[in-house]
Amino acid sequence: MNELGKQYEDKACKYLENKGYTILERNYTCIYGEIDIIAKDGQYTVFTEVKYRRNNEFCEPAETITACKIKRITRTAQDYISKYGDDYYRFDAVCFTGDNVEHIENIVYFE
Repeated sequence: MNELGKQYEDKACKYLENKGYTILERNYTCIYGEIDIIAKDGQYTVFTEVKYRRNNEFCEPAETITACKIKRITRTAQDYISKYGDDYYRFDAVCFTGDNVEHIENIVYFE
C-alpha cells in the first residue's frame, strides 16, 4: 500500500472511531481480495472501503467502486464471516474528496 492510501485509511479509522465504531481489522486479506477496514457498529460488522480523490473533476470517489470490486469485497466479506461468524453485517464506503469526507452506509447489499 502506498503512503497516501495508508494516510487516508488512518483518517477513515479515526472518523469511524469518532462515530463510535470499534475497528476490528485493517487490510483483511484472503484469496478473494482485501477489505480496507472491518469495524463494529452496534450489532453490525461493517466492511468498509476507503476511497480518496484529490477532486471530483472526473468522478466522485464512490463511483470508482466497480462491479468487479464489489464482487471481490463481497467474497472477501463472506470469507471473514465464515471464519468469525456474524448475523448482521453491511458494506460501507468512506470517501474523501480533498479534505471533505462522506460516509455512505449500505452502499452494497449482500446476496
